[in-house]
Amino acid sequence: ENDCGEGAALRCPGCETGNHITGLCEGKARYDSGKFHNHCVLCPDFGECIGDYRLAHCLHCEQHYFRGNIGLPCATCGGGKCRDMAGMAPPPLSTWDGKIEMIREVFDSKVAREQDPMKRALMKMMVLGPQANCDGSEVMGAMSAMMSMMANSQGRAEPGADGPPG
Repeated sequence: ENDCGEGAALRCPGCETGNHITGLCEGKARYDSGKFHNHCVLCPDFGECIGDYRLAHCLHCEQHYFRGNIGLPCATCGGGKCRDMAGMAPPPLSTWDGKIEMIREVFDSKVAREQDPMKRALMKMMVLGPQANCDGSEVMGAMSAMMSMMANSQGRAEPGADGPPG
């Protein structure tokens, strides 16, 4: 059973399916289930067919936009809630110098609180890169753990875990 066109004025005498007539304002009349029948009455004169029922008329910029079923804001102007960032000048460089006070101390204290030595080594290597100063055992432990995780994620047993393969 077709539930489209419930509120339609025209009904098929055979199956009682409702139909809307759309496109009259464009001079292109056609039948529609109602899903793609949307006439914007906020546009000048007699309004304008905008098709998809999820489209809406923005009261701020007067453009049609995709509102969806959840009420998305206008993609052109944000529905008056957002400013057009593309047209704005960038902030002066003095706004933020990109430095965070004591960032290294904060990071080092977080690493020190981590219990797992592999996670400590990975944190250092990912954030600090070549300046990580991981000792050989930390690096080898992290590499071994990563290889083990990759092997396990691919469904293979870790070599030596259950004895020699074969």
